[in-house]
Amino acid sequence: MLLIVSDLHLGCGDEREDFLLWGDRPQGPKLRARAAATARLDRLFAEFLRLKMAHAGAAGLVPTLLLLGDTFDLWQVQEPRESPRDALERILTFHTDWVVGMREWIRTGGEIHLVVGNHDQPIVHPDAWNLLSEILPSLNRRIGGKPTHYFADEAIGLYAEHGHRWDPHNRIRRLDNPDASCIGREVVRRLVNRVEHIVPWIDKGAGVADVIRIAQSVLDPDLLDEAFRALAPAVRHTSLLARLLHPWKKRRREADWQALARRELAAMNRGIDRALAPRPEGTTGPLPANCRFFASGHTHQAMRAQSRGNIERFNPGTWRPFALIEDNSPVVMTQPLTYAELLPDGIGGWELAVRSAAKLRDN
Repeated sequence: MLLIVSDLHLGCGDEREDFLLWGDRPQGPKLRARAAATARLDRLFAEFLRLKMAHAGAAGLVPTLLLLGDTFDLWQVQEPRESPRDALERILTFHTDWVVGMREWIRTGGEIHLVVGNHDQPIVHPDAWNLLSEILPSLNRRIGGKPTHYFADEAIGLYAEHGHRWDPHNRIRRLDNPDASCIGREVVRRLVNRVEHIVPWIDKGAGVADVIRIAQSVLDPDLLDEAFRALAPAVRHTSLLARLLHPWKKRRREADWQALARRELAAMNRGIDRALAPRPEGTTGPLPANCRFFASGHTHQAMRAQSRGNIERFNPGTWRPFALIEDNSPVVMTQPLTYAELLPDGIGGWELAVRSAAKLRDN
């Protein structure tokens, strides 16, 4: 049994912690109750793993958990001049219930494979990776316990990447560099992290375009000018983004922002389809000889689609509920906690399901 979970975005429980279980308060609980909300979600995840382990045991299956990128939100947690190891240690110290659930999964016979995403790219630093390996023994055992940006299983016919390599705003080229940057990381570090303590839901949208639109909609003009001045050095050589971010340029209409977000997603999908052709510059690692399934996360939207070459492309979504922006106001999405599962079909093949853990959340 292969269980696939993506985009947990574990942080430190402050305003930067994404996708909190906020209940009916989109702006966040009173009195900084975010820690309690996050702890509850971590306990639900641990219960979720126990249930899946029990199901696997009853069926006589060996369970594997694949964390498909952005497990840790080091882009937001890591402070200037802080090492990736120290930032990761703060995350793990805060998410103790999550750590307990993961260690129990290993203790009861489960395997864990972690793929690096864009938000946890700094984890490739040896000190950070060694810390995680100490806490989660046998992590990435199949490849010698090393960090990786893809997962392949010949027996299943599965290839999996986080998906950010096809996102124009979040494409990271130096995968071995913990400080590797991209437009998305600079927006998070120089804009989002500076103002999220004032507007905690600023980055709860669906991408860079939403972050910029939300900022223009809700921030005080003086604060907005200051934030964009801080961001300017990072984008001065990127003419299109610079025009979009420039605070004294004419505001884009709502339809323009939506079109930008659609174009960004379409570009990502085209890149994945080209990779499945396959082409030499496509995927980060080699596709299985008989590739049947192709998994990617990154968008937080669960989906299944048939791609070229009779390959089923799917996204497990995210196991974290989150708030989005509609009509310039924050709203809590009723999106279920989603994940993907691959199980033997009994006739020598594998069956894919993209499921919801919403009932577990509601109990």
